[in-house]
Amino acid sequence: MHELLKRLADMLGVEIGAPALESIANSPKDARILLSDVGSMSPTIKHMNIIEHAQAMSLWLEMRSLDVESDRFDPVFKPCLSSQVLGHSSISYRAHHVAASIPFCRGRLFEAADSQFARSLRRTPDCVEALCQWGQMLYVQSLRTVGKEAEVLCSRSFRLYQTALQLTRYTDRMIVLEFGRCLFERGR
Repeated sequence: MHELLKRLADMLGVEIGAPALESIANSPKDARILLSDVGSMSPTIKHMNIIEHAQAMSLWLEMRSLDVESDRFDPVFKPCLSSQVLGHSSISYRAHHVAASIPFCRGRLFEAADSQFARSLRRTPDCVEALCQWGQMLYVQSLRTVGKEAEVLCSRSFRLYQTALQLTRYTDRMIVLEFGRCLFERGR
């Protein structure tokens, strides 16, 4: 009940005070929301997730562009930048530090894009494009990770594609193909 009310308040643009949320979490049947519990109201345009969706896609594309950068500075793929060839020159030092910082930047960009997709879907929960693109991003990220984290990402991607399929009534072939690929990877 607490999470449902919190999500509904986010969608409507209503800020509910922390004491009211705590009382709802502790005893949902006896809790009441008073006028003083409403901190502020700023109505959100419900069917306009364009800005959040565009920001999420921009962050995801920036994250994907880092893959090109890592290939350019990776000593395995580019032996001319390795320290054996160049010694300890500034180019080798720069290449090493850029290649070392790419996974950290990719992780931060992934978290930012993930939260932007979530914000986009809070405004328009039935946006099939956002569901599919968020699922695609999670699927690609699951291929880059290993272990439990990869399983969690693949499972989240699976649920997003499943929701998109339910909204489109199985008419979009691309969603079905992506869903099948995600299902195949999940079964491995």
